[in-house]
Amino acid sequence: MVDLERADDLNVWHACFALNLTGLPSRLRSPSLARCLFFCQILVASGDAGAAAPNDADCYPLDNPLKGNEADLWPIMSPWVTTVGGTQFLATADNPQAEVVCSAATGGIITSSGGFAGPTYPQDLFSMPAWQKTAVKRYLSENNQSTFDAFPTAAGTPGWNPNGRAFPDIAAYGAYFPMIYPDGSIESIGGTSLSAPTAAALFSLANQALMRDGYDVIGYANPMLYWMGENCTDAFNDVTIGDNRAGDNTPLSVCDFGFPAAPGWDAATGLGSINFGPFVECAKRYQDEVRNKGLEILPDGSYRGSPTDGPSPTPPLASGKAAMTASALMLALSLSLLLV
Repeated sequence: MVDLERADDLNVWHACFALNLTGLPSRLRSPSLARCLFFCQILVASGDAGAAAPNDADCYPLDNPLKGNEADLWPIMSPWVTTVGGTQFLATADNPQAEVVCSAATGGIITSSGGFAGPTYPQDLFSMPAWQKTAVKRYLSENNQSTFDAFPTAAGTPGWNPNGRAFPDIAAYGAYFPMIYPDGSIESIGGTSLSAPTAAALFSLANQALMRDGYDVIGYANPMLYWMGENCTDAFNDVTIGDNRAGDNTPLSVCDFGFPAAPGWDAATGLGSINFGPFVECAKRYQDEVRNKGLEILPDGSYRGSPTDGPSPTPPLASGKAAMTASALMLALSLSLLLV
C-alpha cells in the first residue's frame, strides 16, 4: 500500500507505505538518492505494531523477534526520510493529560513502532548515521534489561543490532482521531499514518514562518532535528512514559521485547513531539549557526567542512520559489525511479 500526499506547496511530503527492500532497484538503495531529496522533506509513519509484532498478528517468533528485521519496512528505516512515531494522552498521578507512548496496552488503539535496522538491511546503507549517534548511544548506555526487563540483549535477542539506523526520529499524536463518514457518523481511529501528516502540517507551518522571516525552508531535516535535540531542549515535548512492547489491538499482544520511553531520544517516540514556537526559533538558530556554511556532501552521506563536532548539518538550500521548483523536480525524479 502506498499513500503519498503533499502537505502544501512548501516542500513537505508525508508517506504511509512499506516495501520489500530486496525487490527495489539497486539505485533506490544508494546514498546518491539523497541528492534528490535535499530540497524537500519526506515524513514516513513508523508503523503501528510496536517493536516486536507485525500488523494484525501476534508477536514475531523468538528466533527473529524484532521489527527492525522485517524485510517489508523500506523506507521506514531509510536515513533519508524522517520517521514519525505515535503518542497518546493518558492521565497519570502527576498529570491529567500526560503525553505518553501510543500503545494498545494503554488504550491507544495501536502501538508506536520503533527500533533499529537489523541484519536484513545492508549495513553499508542502513548503519547508524553520524547525526543520530550521540543521542542514540546515550539512550543505549542508560537503558538495558536492568531498567526495562523487555530490552533486547545481544545474547538473548536474535537479530538485535544496536549499530543500525535507529527509528523513529520524532513523534506526533496518533490515537483517537475522529473519522467523520458521509452519513454523519463518527469513528475514532488511530495510527502513525495519522501522526506523520500531523507532523507534516507542523513542518509546513514552520516553513511558512521561516520564509516570512527571511530564512530557508527546512528541506532534509534529520541532521537538524538531532542538532536541536542537543542544543534546543525545548524544541520537543520529551516523552518519557510508556513503551512499545505491545503489538496492535487485533489481537492485543504484549511481546517479549520492546523499548521504553526515556529522556532525550528513545526507540518508541524518537526525540519527542514538536513544541512549535521553540522549534521554529531553533530552526532559525540552526541555519544561522550551522547550515549556511558552504558545506559539501560526500558520497557516503557525510559532510566536509562541518563547523561542529556534533551531528552533521544539512548543506545550504535554495530559498523561496527556486527551492519549491527544485523540490518538485527532485521528488518527481525519485518517484519515477520507484516506478521503473
